[in-house]
Amino acid sequence: MTYERNAITAFAQATVAAKDLIETKFAPTCFTGAVARRVKVDAPVVESTGGGKQARESIVLKADGGDPTHNIACGFLDVGLRACEMRSYAALNMLHRQRFNNALDLYQSEYDKFVGELKVLLEAEGFAFKVVEAEELRAKAAPGMQKTSGSGAMFALGLVVALIVVGLIVLFALR
Repeated sequence: MTYERNAITAFAQATVAAKDLIETKFAPTCFTGAVARRVKVDAPVVESTGGGKQARESIVLKADGGDPTHNIACGFLDVGLRACEMRSYAALNMLHRQRFNNALDLYQSEYDKFVGELKVLLEAEGFAFKVVEAEELRAKAAPGMQKTSGSGAMFALGLVVALIVVGLIVLFALR
């Protein structure tokens, strides 16, 4: 039991250290646009993270003033796996357009600079770093979209066949 408590403490300490490292480094950074935003690392809101081994912390550009509708989740940090995954500007913009039907109010030059500096910072700490591009998000979404559209086509075909059968039955019944 003592070993588990030490392991949990080690993960918790590593998580706090990574969060502090990122938030301290980017504290002076303010993203401009319609709303000013700052870099924050948010812990998962769950009962248990398996002793920290399943904890993925969100990297969020939080709106000054606290309005959560203007926050932008741009990636995650997995301390247990020592990995960070960030969305590219194109990926963020694509997701924003899908959800809100308008362009992202964030300057690409500011965001790309942030991602580059975060990559250098975390790789120096031994983290694997990946940038997810819009094409990768589209490819992940495509199989689900094809499945849904195929199901709809099968339903429509079944409906047409059912109507034809009912029509034939009525036609023969009236003769």
